[in-house]
Amino acid sequence: MYAALKIGRVLRAVEATTNIVGKCYSGCALIFIAGVIRRLKDADRAELGLHRPYMVSSPQSREALEQLVPAMLDSLRKYVAEMGVGENFYQEMINTEPSEMKRYNFIGIPRLVPTKDPTHDEIMTSFMASVYGLTTGEYRKRQAEGLRLCAKMMDYVDFVDCPESVRWGLSQSVYRQRMAVADASCKMSEDDRRFLEAVSNKERQRHPSTVAFYSCRRSIMLGR
Repeated sequence: MYAALKIGRVLRAVEATTNIVGKCYSGCALIFIAGVIRRLKDADRAELGLHRPYMVSSPQSREALEQLVPAMLDSLRKYVAEMGVGENFYQEMINTEPSEMKRYNFIGIPRLVPTKDPTHDEIMTSFMASVYGLTTGEYRKRQAEGLRLCAKMMDYVDFVDCPESVRWGLSQSVYRQRMAVADASCKMSEDDRRFLEAVSNKERQRHPSTVAFYSCRRSIMLGR
């Protein structure tokens, strides 16, 4: 369990996406919830399996176990909360005997583990809203509207341009005209690009080159 918690925190530090491919049991489940985005690569085959963690040492005294087991379960509970997963995940895990396995399929997994970490989702929504010069509420509204209006488009260019034009609040023709100007006017140096590719999302989003790049695009796209 402790190894899984360490691996999970490494993944969370780099804002990783996790995927279940086939069966993800025991410690794997703790690593899976560390992703800021959690996916099922092959939904029909995906299984998440939970059971209570247990001691794997030689038999210990009652006094030792009375200290070690509560500490282990407390570490587990704090980790689950840290990863933005509800109390139900923890309860399902500790209430399943170590010799058994509580299994969830592609229907049960999203009910137990949200597909997005709520804190990271708010962070990314706030960042993207700033990119388009919107409030977070308006950004979410336009994001949903873009998915609804553009989902059935067959032409690839329209499929890509349509949701972007909705997010900018422009017709597709005006969006394409202004984006052509933005692409020509708002550029980063190769040194800046290489640097930003090597740093975390957190550093990338607040770097002066990123701020300047999006400020330039926003001014052009909004006709300022």
